[in-house]
Amino acid sequence: MILMNHLPFKATKQVTTLACEIASRSAPLVWERVVNRVLQMGASEAKGYIRSRAAEVVQREVDRTLRTEPQLRGWARPNLVAQATDGVVERTLNEILRIQRSRSMRRAA
Repeated sequence: MILMNHLPFKATKQVTTLACEIASRSAPLVWERVVNRVLQMGASEAKGYIRSRAAEVVQREVDRTLRTEPQLRGWARPNLVAQATDGVVERTLNEILRIQRSRSMRRAA
């Protein structure tokens, strides 16, 4: 994997920006894949489950993005996959926590 600290700042910023965009596009698709199971899981179990179910979606979105960003070519792929996957996991876990808090507040009321 290319280390981000050895890349020019502009390339690093571009990869980070694209990874956020990929995560935003991928998160709803991953949510559809995991929603029926993750709400009953603990945080650690859910995190691993989301990461495994996100792999195919994120890789497909990264490949689509790289086709439109020829200057990145293959060197950016590992970093895009890693950062976008982390973003999808974070977004999905935040949604789970939001739902769980909402449910517990309704029960308390």
